[in-house]
Amino acid sequence: MRILLVNDDGPPAPASPFIRDFYIALSRHHDVYVVLPAQQRSWIGLSFLIDQPAVGYYYYLKRDPSATAETSDIGRPLKNDEICRWILITGTPASVANIALTNIYTDIDVVISGPNYGRNSSTPLVMSSGTVGGALGSAIRGFKAISLSYGIMEQPTDPASIPMAHEWAVHLVNHLISHWNPEADVYSINIPLVKSLPNAVAKYTCIQKSTFDRLFLPSLPSNPSKPTTTTPHIQDGAPLSFAWAPDIRKLIECSPDSLDTDTDAHCLSQGNISIVPLRANYETCYTNNTHNSTLPPRGSTIAK
Repeated sequence: MRILLVNDDGPPAPASPFIRDFYIALSRHHDVYVVLPAQQRSWIGLSFLIDQPAVGYYYYLKRDPSATAETSDIGRPLKNDEICRWILITGTPASVANIALTNIYTDIDVVISGPNYGRNSSTPLVMSSGTVGGALGSAIRGFKAISLSYGIMEQPTDPASIPMAHEWAVHLVNHLISHWNPEADVYSINIPLVKSLPNAVAKYTCIQKSTFDRLFLPSLPSNPSKPTTTTPHIQDGAPLSFAWAPDIRKLIECSPDSLDTDTDAHCLSQGNISIVPLRANYETCYTNNTHNSTLPPRGSTIAK
């Protein structure tokens, strides 16, 4: 299979620790082509930056994982100490996927977006995720796509759980490719990084419905990225400046008893692997036989 690999965490870095080894594991089974955002683009969903050009360059991965990759504006042959050539583009995951599928690697069978550094379960995280956005962007371009996320469930993370997660991910990718549901546009996989991962069970689930709490706190214009308080309210006359300070505790620290048992969040809480089949659309919800019905005309009294 010809697989396009994208993500939202960007090239190897402390905030993108999984992409290198997952690429190596996946390449043992498939022809893998890598096009990534040039920088981290988390929490950006299915979005496109339309007011600036998307500029790309080549990224040469070294055999020594501690060595710094070389970059070049123009492609060149690999050197002896390099294992592959990737492409980095200054864009969102959805932008990068669309550019790659349309302009660079047009003969692709499946797109994988990830592995994300952190879970993408429950509606707020799924709908905000650049990883899921990269997969959805590929699906609305007409390609099968898989979103892959590794949940940080234990601190510190067991180092042995990471190669095990790669092993699970490759196994699940191979299975889904061979057993693709024609009703699914995207599969969202969440793998928990836990010591018990070798004994985990992979389950089809649905998305846990939930909501966000606070995402921003007041800040000063002189230092806009640093919150000045731990409460979200501002006094009248205070500067209208706000810093990114998400409170997602109810999404990642919730009790399993508070979760629906057939959902991605509950599955992860049990140390198991969640797979959610998704359609790349916003499904319409009809209630009380409202489908194809007519609303009251303008100016009429609305019945209660």
